[in-house]
Amino acid sequence: MKQWKEPHSRFRGCRSRKGCQGSGLSIVSNSGQVCIASSRVYVQQSIVTEFTELYVQAIRQLSIQAGNPLEKETGFGPQADAQQFKSVSEYLHKAQDDRLKKISTGAAPEKGNNFVAPVVFQDVPEGHALMKDEIFG
Repeated sequence: MKQWKEPHSRFRGCRSRKGCQGSGLSIVSNSGQVCIASSRVYVQQSIVTEFTELYVQAIRQLSIQAGNPLEKETGFGPQADAQQFKSVSEYLHKAQDDRLKKISTGAAPEKGNNFVAPVVFQDVPEGHALMKDEIFG
């Protein structure tokens, strides 16, 4: 399903750890399976290094809290079903095949159970499927 996705924008005035955590939580919350998941983040060039470090830390922190989404301490849960797991995995394989710049991979629990570790890509071309398709996961 091709749609324009809702991005987060981060500018020079937003250098706080809290802002980076909010961007991370937006995509990891509910395993990215909500309409408000910001799977794109546009960052002003002057703060990209600092933001990226804090954003990756936030994603990794949330990913080690993987578990049952009904439990309060869970940072992210599995995909809704095997079909959604397969769909998300196919996008990640396409990104790898297209040699996109992967800068971080979070942790997923054990194999199985439809968990997909959070992955952060950088400098993805605007026309790429990761930028345009509603992956929903």
